[in-house]
Amino acid sequence: MFMQYVDYFRGAYIILGMMIIGMGIADISLKNFPYKIITSTLVMKIILPPLIALALIRADHNYTDIIGPMGTFLLVFYSTLPMP
Repeated sequence: MFMQYVDYFRGAYIILGMMIIGMGIADISLKNFPYKIITSTLVMKIILPPLIALALIRADHNYTDIIGPMGTFLLVFYSTLPMP
């Protein structure tokens, strides 16, 4: 019986989350669109991590070669996934 309520809560949680996001987006217009915040967030979450990972990989291959091919793959893979 408890698991049935947990399933209901999971569905309600998703709907409530979408409603909160929608209410936040409803107040945004082109006049007061936060361009600086959006740009800085995109740079920090999408552009910067792959560049840092590539710099680490390049430094590792040039100097120490500790990471190895699997570590290199994991660094590239995790750096290209956007963080929540």
